[in-house]
Amino acid sequence: MTNKRSTPGAGKAHEGWNASFDFEDHTKIECALQLAARGFNVFPVRENSKMPLIEQWPSRATTDPKQIERWWDEWPEANIGICTTDFKGRHLVVVDLDVKDGKDGVALFYDKFPVEDFPENTFTVETPSGGQHLYYLSEGRYRSGTHVLAINIDIRATGGFVVAPGSTIDDKPYKVIDASPMKTLPPGGAARLKPVKAKAEIVSLASVHEGDPRRVERAREYLATAAPAIQGQGGDNHTVAVANQLGDLGISRETALSLMGGEWNERCEPPWELSDLKTKVFSAYKSRENPIGCRTGAYQFSDVSAFVSNRTAPEPIVKTDGIRLLTISDLLNKPAPRFLVRNMLPEFGVAILAGQSRHMKSFLALLLGMSIATGRKVGACNVIQKPAVYMLNEGAAGFGARVRAWLQFNDIDHVPNFRVIEQTPNLMNSDTADAFIAAINEHQFHPGIIVIDTFSKATIGGEDNSTKDMAEALSNAERIGRHFNCLVLLIDHLGKDPKKGIRGAYTKLANADAVGLVVKTGNTVSLYIDKMKDGPDGQTFYFDIKHVETPGEQDTTPALSAQSMDTTPKQADFIRNRLEAKGELTREALRAEFLEMYPGRVKSFNETLRRLEKYKKIIQENGTYVLAGT
Repeated sequence: MTNKRSTPGAGKAHEGWNASFDFEDHTKIECALQLAARGFNVFPVRENSKMPLIEQWPSRATTDPKQIERWWDEWPEANIGICTTDFKGRHLVVVDLDVKDGKDGVALFYDKFPVEDFPENTFTVETPSGGQHLYYLSEGRYRSGTHVLAINIDIRATGGFVVAPGSTIDDKPYKVIDASPMKTLPPGGAARLKPVKAKAEIVSLASVHEGDPRRVERAREYLATAAPAIQGQGGDNHTVAVANQLGDLGISRETALSLMGGEWNERCEPPWELSDLKTKVFSAYKSRENPIGCRTGAYQFSDVSAFVSNRTAPEPIVKTDGIRLLTISDLLNKPAPRFLVRNMLPEFGVAILAGQSRHMKSFLALLLGMSIATGRKVGACNVIQKPAVYMLNEGAAGFGARVRAWLQFNDIDHVPNFRVIEQTPNLMNSDTADAFIAAINEHQFHPGIIVIDTFSKATIGGEDNSTKDMAEALSNAERIGRHFNCLVLLIDHLGKDPKKGIRGAYTKLANADAVGLVVKTGNTVSLYIDKMKDGPDGQTFYFDIKHVETPGEQDTTPALSAQSMDTTPKQADFIRNRLEAKGELTREALRAEFLEMYPGRVKSFNETLRRLEKYKKIIQENGTYVLAGT
């Protein structure tokens, strides 16, 4: 792949720069020595990989030929890494153009960015995937990051590294396609980057207790339940937020990188390359406004003024354990709210799914839990795949048949990330909530959603109409969700008057992060989003009831199937559904809802209403319509 524009002239030659050296005709140690002679700080990277072979490579990368020979004598087939922090007293900036996920960063770069900002005829390397690394020199220090200039146009600068020419991935080389010396990045290009801000030096209390294993253990516990980073869903900001949490717990940046690079990174979609993860973690630590260890007792109960330099006055000290003063940076680094199921279920917090008896709310909860555990879309709604736990205190005998029917209908043999507990905690007692937390921890299971079915039987001793009792119950549900960093979904009942929503105290609706109302009409089940704290409410989703013949069962077993977003329910079912949900509606109100679902179909509304009245499915009383038999 070649550049699509050209500029005259070459960069000024650097001392030791041998433009005629052919990296593809030399051994890896010869390539590493050549790069060091040019002034690049190099270090060994794993063979056929982009993973550093040595720890603390940013400080150990070198131009010393003796050290380089020792490294490649030990690992002769190691790839070569170039630390992009410094170059002969100046700084490096490498524009990293990726070609992946159907996006051509090379073509986009040469089409979008003018040559005046990013000149050509600078040292350029083609990567095995067809991407490019364009090397520039800079007087200022700039931050590394992914998608900095655009999708698949990354920056490798302070604290970062690139794999160098002479390296190979799957026998495909990193090839020099322009051997010119590096050019200086013009002001126009520099203005598009994020400078490394000069920060006051903060000496953290973490260094005082560097060997405290309790901090590392606490960090491991946090990472075990921390949500993974998902590309396209705020993954960059979420990774920074996770790193900041580890810093708050008194973990050094090197240890944070090591911890995050393990099981947590394996759960990310896709997992971070170690170099990119290091960039994110180190960047988070560099931009911190709170001292490392600010959430440890050693910090919160000590006078830390002696540990803060370059300040005219000490920062305020929080004296109460568990309370944290957030800076604006903390708030901006928090990941944007996401959905477990797009526009249906939030990723975290407490949600309520409510419906009348026999309206298949538990069937719907099973569909949602299974979809999350398998990562299957719900209709057209995307899902974040996470493990699921379903706790039930009623209907245990028939639950297995429901699971079997869902699996059979969806042609799935097994769901390894789905667990069932045939009892629920008493949410009126924090001790029982803690007991269930301990039981799940003992199995080393890390749920992304916990379903509690039903809420009424999980609040023994509580009064459904008591604001205080229901606030306590939701608080304990939140306690469970906060421990596992997951969503707790409570299955509840509607009141006697379904149009008034959830049964009992208003605090349920007020304190929940999301509330969905479930109504069954004929062979259709609807889910109306009555509340979504951090998203759109008022949407309705529809599900078809399928009857599945399950081996060993006397009768068929129902299973729900989500209708796609471009599928509308049958018109008669829609009218009955709305009357079921609202109790009663005037003709004008019913007509307005009908035309919102079926724009322009006035004749269809009149005909459908006439047929429903004729067959006594609905009744008109005192100017309003109700379902027959209600």
